[in-house]
Amino acid sequence: MAEVKDTTIRNLKPKEKAYTFPVDKGLSLLVKPSGNKIWEFRYKSPTLFKRRKTSFGSYPDIKLKIAKERAAKSRELVADRIDPIDYYRKEKNEQKKYATTKGYCDFNVVSNIHKASIISKHTKKHYAKITTLATEC
Repeated sequence: MAEVKDTTIRNLKPKEKAYTFPVDKGLSLLVKPSGNKIWEFRYKSPTLFKRRKTSFGSYPDIKLKIAKERAAKSRELVADRIDPIDYYRKEKNEQKKYATTKGYCDFNVVSNIHKASIISKHTKKHYAKITTLATEC
C-alpha cells in the first residue's frame, strides 16, 4: 500500500454513493455524498471473534497523522487481546465517574447543562435526558 498523504485525503471528491478510501492497515476514510469524510477502523474483535468497525471522528477535525496514531494504538490493543471499542468505552465511563465523584464537570456535562437552559428548543424527552445528565455533575 502506497503512503497516503494529507493532500490526497483533502482532494477526495464525493460521489453519488458513499465509498471508502483505504489509508492504512484497517484504517479507511468513508467519503459520503454530502462531502463529509469520516475515519473508520475495521478489525476482528479478539473477544467476540467477529469483524467490528469504529470511528475516530471526521476529517479535517481529525488529521491524518492523528488517525494513524489512533489506528496504531487500536492495533496494539487487538494484539494484546483487548477489544478497542470496549477499552475506550470503559475508559470514557471511568472518566465520567471520576468527574462526578470529584465534583468536576467534563466538557460534555457542562455543555449539557447549557443546553438544558435553552428549554424551548428541545423536546420534553430530550430535556429530561439532558437535565438528568446535568444533575450528575
